[in-house]
Parts: sequence; structure tokens; C-alpha cells
Amino acid sequence: MIKGPDGREFTVTKGAPHVILGMSDNQHEVGEAFETEVEALAQRGIRALAVALQYKDAPTNLIGLLTFLDPPRPDTKETIRRAGLYGCQVKMITGDHGAIAKETARQLGMGTDILRADSLPSLDTSIPLPSTLGNDYGEMIEGVSGFAQVFPEHKFLIIEALRQRGWVVGMTGDGVNDAPALKR
Repeated sequence: MIKGPDGREFTVTKGAPHVILGMSDNQHEVGEAFETEVEALAQRGIRALAVALQYKDAPTNLIGLLTFLDPPRPDTKETIRRAGLYGCQVKMITGDHGAIAKETARQLGMGTDILRADSLPSLDTSIPLPSTLGNDYGEMIEGVSGFAQVFPEHKFLIIEALRQRGWVVGMTGDGVNDAPALKR
């Protein structure tokens, strides 16, 4: 809780637009316009984080968007091209909006067949992994350029399904949400 100059206590939450919208009490009033704006930004490759405000003992309300560009590094396209020359298949696995992932993949020459995480099951990484992930999801994972709007457990599932199909898998990531898949 933060105390404002007027003495009122409040909490500010920021995060993925679809997550913050889902936890906001005003989602029915602002949801359609909000989703339209996030989609329009994403089509232009602009990332957005949603911001919600909750005063003490009051509802949580979506109040805005923070936007920013997060372009790939200048050498990324060439790195992916070279990996392909050595027989490596590169897939994008991102928490970003699907339209941003497609635009980024297009810029990098990776193809634009990006699926959303809702095409994958939820996976509890604290219990033993099913030995059927490769059979159940491997072909689908192999056939696409990547996945968008994923959570850490989806990254883990994708890595494990490919391993079960016999692939040697490497992964890069710079966030705490990448840790489970990086460990695997």
C-alpha cells in the first residue's frame, strides 16, 4: 500500500494487459475499447502494459496503458539465419501479445505461424511431468514458428515436449519467468 498526498492508501498493479484486465472490476465497462487499443498497438509492434489502481477497501480499476517499443537486437536476424544454416530450428516463445510476436517473427524472418498459449494445456511443474507431452503436443509445437501470451509453465511444457520427441533443445531468456524452462 502507498499513501497518497491526500492520505488515501492505494495499490498500483501493472502487467500483461489480458491479466490486468481480468482482475479489474471495471472490465465490463472498459474491456472492449481496451482490447481494441491493445490490439491496434500490437499490430504496430508496440508493447503495452496495463495499469490498475485500487484504493483501500475499494474495487480494482483498470486506469491505463504504458506503451513502449522493444525491438529485437540488430544482430538477432542474422543470428537466427546462421542457426538455420547449422540445422537449428528457432522458435519464439513469448509472453507478448500474439500480434507483437507475429510482427517480431516476421521482422526476423522466422515465419508468422504463432499460436497463443490457449492452444497448450496448463501444466503443474511441481508434479511429475506426463511422459506423453511429446506425443500429445510435439507435432503441433514442431510445426509452428512459436507461441505468444505464454506463462512460464507453457515454456516449460514446450521444452519438455520437444525433448520427449528426441530434440536437443536450447533456450535463451532474460527474465525470472524463463527460469523453469531454462533449468529444464
